[in-house]
Amino acid sequence: MSDRKENLISYSVITAVTVLMIWRVKYGFIWSDEPYYFATAYRFVLGDIPVINDWNTGQVYSILLIPDMKLWKAMTGTEFTGLFLVSRYLYVGLQTACGLMFYRVFRKKSCIAALGGALVFMLYCRGGICTISYYSVGLEAVFASLIMIYSAHEQGTLEKTKAGSEVKVEAKE
Repeated sequence: MSDRKENLISYSVITAVTVLMIWRVKYGFIWSDEPYYFATAYRFVLGDIPVINDWNTGQVYSILLIPDMKLWKAMTGTEFTGLFLVSRYLYVGLQTACGLMFYRVFRKKSCIAALGGALVFMLYCRGGICTISYYSVGLEAVFASLIMIYSAHEQGTLEKTKAGSEVKVEAKE
C-alpha cells in the first residue's frame, strides 16, 4: 500500500475517533472529580486562600484554574454554565493533538503501529475522567514532551536545541 493511501486511511480513522469522542462529550458524567476542580477554583476566586482555607492537596491543580474561572465569568457572566462542556471539548482537542503528533512522528517507522499508538493515547482516560484534570494535563504534557524530544533526536537537532533531560556536569578535581 502506498504511503499516501496509508496516511489517508490513518487520518480518516483518527478523524472518525475524534468525531466519536466529540459526540461522547455530552453524555459523560463524573460523580466526584470534575465538579471538584472548578468548585475549588471558584472558591479561590470568591476569596478563599489556598492552603489556609483548604488543606486538600488537590487544590494545587485548582490554583491553576483560577485565571480560567475569572476569564469564564468575565466572558459569560455565569459561574459554571457550560464550563464543564468546554473543558471536555478542550480535553478532546488536546488528546487528538497528542495523538496526531504521535502518528506524525512515528509513521515513518510503522504506519499501523503509529496509528495504534495514537488511538490508544486518544482513547485512554485515566479514572474515566474525560475532562481537563491534573491527570490529563500532566499526561498530555509529558507525552507531548517525550514525542518532541524523540523527534528532535531522530532529526539530529536535540543537541542544537538543548531539548531533553540530559544534563552534563563536569567534575572538578
